[in-house]
Amino acid sequence: MPYKNADARRENQRRYIARPYVKKLCLGYARKWRRANPEWVRAASHRAIEKGRDSLTARAGYLVSRAKTRKPCGLTITRAWVLARIEQGCALTGLPFNVTTHRRHPLSPSIDRIDCKGDYTPENCRVIVLALNVGISDWGLDTVASIWRIALERAK
Repeated sequence: MPYKNADARRENQRRYIARPYVKKLCLGYARKWRRANPEWVRAASHRAIEKGRDSLTARAGYLVSRAKTRKPCGLTITRAWVLARIEQGCALTGLPFNVTTHRRHPLSPSIDRIDCKGDYTPENCRVIVLALNVGISDWGLDTVASIWRIALERAK
């Protein structure tokens, strides 16, 4: 059935691909294609690096976009600001970030708001390791610090 409206055709295709079994089938074809064409995959990653879409800038963009979804009206930090902080390392520990693996790595960068009720501004934000940010957001810096102090003493 030919579509007279291009938007209706696109919407119908989007709905079709969103079905779980079709999505799984499409992902299977993509996986097979990538295995059969490794030179194309390598070339695509080299092109991305040449265009400046390496893992650091991509991670900085991801962090800013996540902050936008959480608090869209009070966002004044930029990708460049986050990228500069990622290159410096964790603001609390000084550890270098791991941006080569998946996003939930304990040493991956995470934007921490110092005052959780405040906006995402450079004065209220710092970039710290994810594991520390999860602990701080749930229990506070004092609790996390005291637990780590005890753990370090027992390890000696």
